[in-house]
Amino acid sequence: MLEIDGGFHEKKTRRLPLRQLSTIRNTAMGMKLYFNGELRDPRPLRDLLASDTLDYLWEAKRGLARRLRLNEVELLPYQLEEACSILEYSLNPGQENVAFNLTLVAFALMPELMIHPRLPQGFSRRGMFAPPRTYQEFYSRIDELREEVQKIVAGQITPSDIRTDIKPSLWRTYAFFLTGYALPLKMPPSLDEQGDQLMQLFPG
Repeated sequence: MLEIDGGFHEKKTRRLPLRQLSTIRNTAMGMKLYFNGELRDPRPLRDLLASDTLDYLWEAKRGLARRLRLNEVELLPYQLEEACSILEYSLNPGQENVAFNLTLVAFALMPELMIHPRLPQGFSRRGMFAPPRTYQEFYSRIDELREEVQKIVAGQITPSDIRTDIKPSLWRTYAFFLTGYALPLKMPPSLDEQGDQLMQLFPG
């Protein structure tokens, strides 16, 4: 099973009080219970996914469309440093842009934060969890997230699928929300400065 890397230290006193982040964290917690077989009744999770989670992903997609119109971003960030630099000057009060920016950082962090017992060295940034580099890749990844979430809502994905079926799209979906859950709490020690910049953009 995928997990968050416990070697990343926690910023215990920091929180990002955003509706969008709450959606990511609630989705991650619900998915973890579901895939661990600890959720007796999946209906509350499916209701959350069908409403808040899909709405969040739609906001993220709208955020990129707005950036394309304004020509504010030429390339999507690949490393956390790049993601934070984008956030530093482009964060917009519009809800769709908050979702877009959080999504960019989550994509950038996925290879570093995800661990698996069979991959002690972690995931390659060029492998299954490689961050999207182009607008089209970003759109495709958002569509992929939406499709996998909709399958869970429809009951087409069972808890055992995450363990028995190494399906990149399902793993990427689960990893995306786990990473988003850890976003305000876990930052690589070498990136404290960038992490602090990120937190300052969302003051509590």
